Amino acid sequence: MKVCIVVQNLNYLRPQPNPLGLFYIAASLQQAGHEIYWMEFPSKTNIKDICDEATRHIKENEVKVFMCGSLFPGWKEFRDVCDGVKSANKDVYMIGGGGLITYSPKIAMELCSNCDIGVIGEGELTIVKLIESLETNKIPLKNVPGIIFRNFDNELVKTAPGEIPIELDNLPYPCFPPVYELMIARSKSISICGGRSCPYGCTFCALSTQKKYRQRGIDSLVEEATYYVNKYGVNFIQFIDELFTEDITRLRLFMEKIKKLKIRYLIQTRPNSNIDSTLLRDLANSGMYIYSFGTENFNETILKSMNKGTDVALLEKCLNNVEEAGLSANFTVCILFGDPVETPQTVANSISWIRKNGHRYKAIAMSGIHLYPGSKLYADAVKKFLIDEKEFFEATEIFPPAVNLTNFTEGQFTAMRHIVAQGRVLCSKNHLAQVDFIKNHNDVIIKCTCCGNTGEFSVNEWNTSPDDYIRYKLMQVCPHCFLLPYFVIGSFYAEVGRNLKIYLNKNRCAIWGADYILNILADDIKDCDFRLVDKNIPYYAKDWEIFEELLNKSKPMTSLLQKHPYFTKLPNDMEIDTVIVLEKSQFVNIKTEVHSINPKIKVILYADILKFS
Repeated sequence: MKVCIVVQNLNYLRPQPNPLGLFYIAASLQQAGHEIYWMEFPSKTNIKDICDEATRHIKENEVKVFMCGSLFPGWKEFRDVCDGVKSANKDVYMIGGGGLITYSPKIAMELCSNCDIGVIGEGELTIVKLIESLETNKIPLKNVPGIIFRNFDNELVKTAPGEIPIELDNLPYPCFPPVYELMIARSKSISICGGRSCPYGCTFCALSTQKKYRQRGIDSLVEEATYYVNKYGVNFIQFIDELFTEDITRLRLFMEKIKKLKIRYLIQTRPNSNIDSTLLRDLANSGMYIYSFGTENFNETILKSMNKGTDVALLEKCLNNVEEAGLSANFTVCILFGDPVETPQTVANSISWIRKNGHRYKAIAMSGIHLYPGSKLYADAVKKFLIDEKEFFEATEIFPPAVNLTNFTEGQFTAMRHIVAQGRVLCSKNHLAQVDFIKNHNDVIIKCTCCGNTGEFSVNEWNTSPDDYIRYKLMQVCPHCFLLPYFVIGSFYAEVGRNLKIYLNKNRCAIWGADYILNILADDIKDCDFRLVDKNIPYYAKDWEIFEELLNKSKPMTSLLQKHPYFTKLPNDMEIDTVIVLEKSQFVNIKTEVHSINPKIKVILYADILKFS
């Protein structure tokens, strides 16, 4: 049968993350004798383009089946693919899969009404049976395990659980679309599946519901790596396996064989007391460039709540081993905030740990806990009516909306989120780049000290582009250093803060929006004279004080909010010559509102301050 697979999000410099599961599906279908065609799109594609391309495949290649996979955050793009394909021809089959269908089959199918069939779980075996059913009509869909489909009454029918591949070595290598092959050849990097699932049950992780853990044999793993080295000239490989280092004997065999390829690689695992500094040095000598394990938090109560199966002593021991092995320069410590047992004290403990130890590692990555279907936290939030699933899906863009799982008030929860956002990624004291700001001009010049490459972006680009645009642009300056964007953006905010302080002291201003940017700039501007405007007041001084009493003796946000009480609309009884907007997504609306009051008031985005310095 002729099958067309739709691949989205091909706009990254490096082919990671990638829809590896979809490429395994393609390979399984090829192995079963089916013809594969590809539709390749950038991250944001309109339905008309999808319809036109689907129409071409239907006419030129006589395609009868279209397939697309998606994770939960990409469900709207997946829906657009389904709608575009069906608008081309309502009689073709549209099949969906991936984490979206696996963890939310009913909700996903209801929201994506033009998806005919969903494949639940690992689909290599299921998809072959499903295509056989569609091609021959000999097997009713209700007898194909591992799917959800619409019957003739448009009712959703979920079949028995599907079979998963037990022997991963028997799977064919992934089949890549042409554009993706070009990306691999250009970046010289690729991902290889080394194992699947995870037997542990971390509450925030969707894999907690997929208990059947399997690993590939070392010979199979190294043979695939060798194939990519020879075919694409690959010199960096990310081995995808949640527990790569669990079996020490297997690990030593891997080191012995992979060393001969003379490549660099990344592995990930859990904190493991058996991985001492000597073994880590041996791994590094075999080519390991990045070693990753989930730290998640440094409070015993939170680690227990997360069901991590680790404690602070083990984390400290593992991190000391990383440092003794000389690998801390390439190690990023990740800390999650917002667990149900989080308190102001645990937040303060985490920040204190970062301040004390952050300089030892390449970076500290701070993040709020996101709810993902399939995780225990998500299921608990549904049961407790903290979220309505369809509303939650609709509100999801790049990341799911923040949900307060703690006992914090909403003001306190928002304050905690802004503390985390301020330090999203805290780079080490090692200089990652030279950043030059051209005064009275529009450009920011960057030179990466890691590779010597240079790049630039303009204030206008910053103001008008999606948040991820600058980050991806900076990644192209140095594709080997994902921290460079955060270092540069941190320097950018610092420069804005210094210049904003000067501007506020010379002009009569209002700052519109209690965005997390306000927290970033608070130290610089807390004593300046300005009016603070926000229609939806997110927090008050008392909400910040419970954190800043433990974190910061100067209490910058507490002080700022005490000195600058909120206005829910622009005061018209005082002279204001400039409104500085912190939320760029609201800039046009705010500018319109301000000019309806007084068209002479200058309305600018906070980054525009650099133009006036």
